[in-house]
Amino acid sequence: MLSGCLIAFTNIENFKYKNLLSICGLLLLLIAVMFTNKFNFLGFVPIIPVVGTISMILARNSWMNRLFLGNNIIVKIGLISYPLYLWHWPIISFLNIHQINNFYNKFLAIILSFILSIITFLFVEKPIRNSQNYHLKAIILIIIFVSIGLIGISIQKQYILLKQDPKNIYLSYYDPQSVSPNYFSINDLYKKFRTDCDFWDSTNKLTRIPTKKIDKSCYNKNQNFSKTIFLWGDSHAQQFYHALKSNLTSDFQVLIVATSSCSPAIIEIDSSTDYCQKSNYVAIENIKKNIPDIVVISSKNSYEIPDMIKKESYLKKIGVKNVIFVGQNHQYQTAFPKIIARKLWENTPTRTFEGIKKDIIENNLYLVNELKNQKHIMFIDLIGFFCNQDGCLVGLNQEDRKKDLVIYDSDHLSLEASDFVVKNLILDNIF
Repeated sequence: MLSGCLIAFTNIENFKYKNLLSICGLLLLLIAVMFTNKFNFLGFVPIIPVVGTISMILARNSWMNRLFLGNNIIVKIGLISYPLYLWHWPIISFLNIHQINNFYNKFLAIILSFILSIITFLFVEKPIRNSQNYHLKAIILIIIFVSIGLIGISIQKQYILLKQDPKNIYLSYYDPQSVSPNYFSINDLYKKFRTDCDFWDSTNKLTRIPTKKIDKSCYNKNQNFSKTIFLWGDSHAQQFYHALKSNLTSDFQVLIVATSSCSPAIIEIDSSTDYCQKSNYVAIENIKKNIPDIVVISSKNSYEIPDMIKKESYLKKIGVKNVIFVGQNHQYQTAFPKIIARKLWENTPTRTFEGIKKDIIENNLYLVNELKNQKHIMFIDLIGFFCNQDGCLVGLNQEDRKKDLVIYDSDHLSLEASDFVVKNLILDNIF
């Protein structure tokens, strides 16, 4: 709104570089369209499309504006732009709420948005705008505004009732953004998963610049412990920290360098611009320095056998006695509590393939078969542990399967499931 006011009081009719200004404006708009989904739309990011729009409006008679904005198709889209803006959002929200936002449905949503926008322009906006009966126009607008207000009040009342619904209470419990006590706050999850040992800077989401430092207790060896385990990987390594620390004997120290979305890689060059490179560099340097007895590698992504052999050979040459590769756990298309609430609420099964990422199951099966020829590689098959031909285990509490879920979001093991894995799989490979 402020930028519109500035445009109204700005006159650059004699500006020599209108064409350049228009091109820069179009480039800024294209950047905004291409990269907005990758950014958190806060801070300075919205300035990009705003400045782009201002630049194109100010360059009124530039050749780019005549070519692009003067195009007949663009002009007609401009006529329905406001109804299009109003219609597209509830349609897209509907797809997201019902988890049917695949490419085909998104394409249909775009077509539907255009159809409804054209209808709105022709039969609502245009008649009201062209009407000479100003009293009738005012009455119609008042009726529309009052109707919208009453609908809003009704929706608010329904929302209050919905919040009291058992399904929504359940979903709120597994929602990290919930203001109510939730799974994350009650279990102090971020502390137990040692997110202070993560180089991803949550305060600077627009770049890959790492956080300046992580806590020294993440990687400094304590001589009071006679044995050391080093956890290396991404957030799927973080999920085992608390379980290992709780179940190992008192002579073990658990060290960890694990950064969200960063697959473990042998990196020997530091970085101040890439948090994954930084994380892996710090992990490798401290493995060299501390020479832990065991390195446990865990990642959301699948392994390639040549890379596993390379990592094992590299670590054992340093002096590491044992290297344990923890395989992928099963993952879902969306948060598993949502699948429970929307599709499995009544008669929740012991196992299910509902919403599962089948490609991960298939890739793991292939990897397990290939590893039969690599007896020296120590591999923990999580999918084989939790899944069989009937599906993947829903929860660990057989009396109430909605409790103690194996997966608490779309792909991470819960505290209970991590503890279950450590006790039943990992400890056997340590002692």
